[in-house]
Amino acid sequence: MDMKTYIDAFADEAYEHLEALNRNILILESDPQNVEVVNEMFRTTHTLKGSSSTMGFVKMATLAHEVEGLLDVIIDKRTDVDSALIELLLKCVDAFDCIMGTIAGNGTESGAEICPLTGEVTAFMKARGLLAEDKPVLPAKAVDKAFNEYEVNLIKSAERSNMKVYNIRVVLDKGCLMKAARAYVVFSAIERIGEIIKTVPFVEDIEGERFDFEFTVTIVTVTSQEEITKRLSAISEIETIEISEVLPGDFRNDAPANTAELKRERKTVRVEVEKLDALLTIGNDLKSVIARFEGMRSDNGEKAYSEALGHLEKISEELHDILTKVRRVPVAKVFNRFLRMVRETSIKLGKNIELVFSGEDTELDKMVADELGEPLLHILRNSIDHGIEEKEVRKREGKPEKGLIRLNAFLDGGYAVVEVEDDGSGIDVGRVKREAVASGKVSGPEADKLSDNEIIEFVFEPYFSTSAEVTEISGRGVGLDVVKASVERFGGKVDIVSTARKGTKITLTLPQPL
Repeated sequence: MDMKTYIDAFADEAYEHLEALNRNILILESDPQNVEVVNEMFRTTHTLKGSSSTMGFVKMATLAHEVEGLLDVIIDKRTDVDSALIELLLKCVDAFDCIMGTIAGNGTESGAEICPLTGEVTAFMKARGLLAEDKPVLPAKAVDKAFNEYEVNLIKSAERSNMKVYNIRVVLDKGCLMKAARAYVVFSAIERIGEIIKTVPFVEDIEGERFDFEFTVTIVTVTSQEEITKRLSAISEIETIEISEVLPGDFRNDAPANTAELKRERKTVRVEVEKLDALLTIGNDLKSVIARFEGMRSDNGEKAYSEALGHLEKISEELHDILTKVRRVPVAKVFNRFLRMVRETSIKLGKNIELVFSGEDTELDKMVADELGEPLLHILRNSIDHGIEEKEVRKREGKPEKGLIRLNAFLDGGYAVVEVEDDGSGIDVGRVKREAVASGKVSGPEADKLSDNEIIEFVFEPYFSTSAEVTEISGRGVGLDVVKASVERFGGKVDIVSTARKGTKITLTLPQPL
């Protein structure tokens, strides 16, 4: 297997992690006390750091480590979750995405820059008194009962796997001139025999030499205490090594442990669509052969022949059904992309808008899901800019200040149906009619004969816009025409229903390949 194959596999997994981080940061913004979502973010970031280190992507791993530090202070309740922290986390995800673009493009991190951002993280931590120089360093022996919920989960999971958990207290010689470098050597030696789940003080403080001459590392491993001592004793400038096992009753955690995520095994595999298509072709060929068998069978065919043929038919149908399902992905993978876009666009416009999902577990053919992103993007941007009113307008209309956009998906026979509905102002039919006449789409007398629904259809015409000014979001008349063209290219259709002062619903109906 060449390096590109490994990088492609890494990129697939990394992008999934980034999507999860984006989604969970926005959940945390709306629910700052959600402990489980922070734990999930920590697990995701920890996994991303590990896989990046394995691949040798130092910048990715370094940035992941910085994000772990931010999440750690949230878990330990040492800082509030506010807009500044959310914005910083989102910046980190953007930086991850930028680095991944470079990795996916040329297989290296060359050209990607993270130093300004890591400096911003450090400045943030320092401003809130979260670095070691602003707080006393815990004595190494005080750590064995100070585990957070995430660490407790890891410890319990390790115990179920018959692994050991040790606290390793390392005291450096007082004459050690480069404490951080010596600590790095210790960490490297430990990581060869197990997984580090906690350090006191934090790793970033150790790296910045903001600690005395001792630190403690908590490790999950199958290696014996004797072997660990032997390996660490070979490192120079170490005065003392103390190892103690962490037992079930040794740690304190008031929150209930949730180990479901730790126990869940990965039960999915990535398969190239081309391979699935080839298997589907074989399945169809198999059905064709069965049809030929049917034609060859004599009128009074033998019972064994009929039974064999029936069994073959059953296998063929099952094969085709399974392969068809394998090609499908949850529509949530498409929906989740827009959480961040809706948030940032609405902030830019000074609006308060919530995007909610229903039917996100609905499975679409991979090809349909891939093509759905662009039309949904244009519909959502249109809804944000034109549909949802300004806060003051919504108040006058007796509506909640927060506008609502709902994405819904379901299957209807052989079709996938996706609805985008907002509770905004609806489409101004009169304005659309005037613009259609003014732009020469239809004459005045002809327009007078059209129903409201027929007039609304003009919004799907190329370069048609009722916006008085052009902004970076809309106003050029490019948007809903792209939606219609994209959907019709797949043999689908677009329907729109709008009620003045109530809102608009656009429905995309797309055929599912059989």
